Amino acid sequence: MKVTIVNGSLGGRTGNTNNLIQKVKKIIVKRDLESKVSIIHLSPTFDWIKVRRAIKASDALVFCTGTYWDSWGSPMQQLFEKMTQIEGKKHLLGKPAGAIVTMHSVGGKEVCSRILGNLVGLGCMIPPFTGFAYAY
Repeated sequence: MKVTIVNGSLGGRTGNTNNLIQKVKKIIVKRDLESKVSIIHLSPTFDWIKVRRAIKASDALVFCTGTYWDSWGSPMQQLFEKMTQIEGKKHLLGKPAGAIVTMHSVGGKEVCSRILGNLVGLGCMIPPFTGFAYAY
């Protein structure tokens, strides 16, 4: 199984969200040694063509972000805006997806719920227990 983790936080490779992503990646690989996990960091640069190809080639998707003023990071916002181009297409239709949101104290659960709602609207399937908010 090919799992793509999308890091939509402002911190990119250096932030708290990336620290949690690295732990999640290890858990996925440890549980299923045949799984291949790739991570795409939307910050500081966002290459829509690369991201679209990765989404299409994936068997499952995990969207991750920090919490910024009761919302997700601006890189994640840009991604959702671009993803309307592939809404309901084979890139996403029926593909399992989840969300992980980091926060310092509050707001992460609401952001996570909104991400999952957007993913359903784009055509993804949301299996049980695929939304996670983590407070540092």
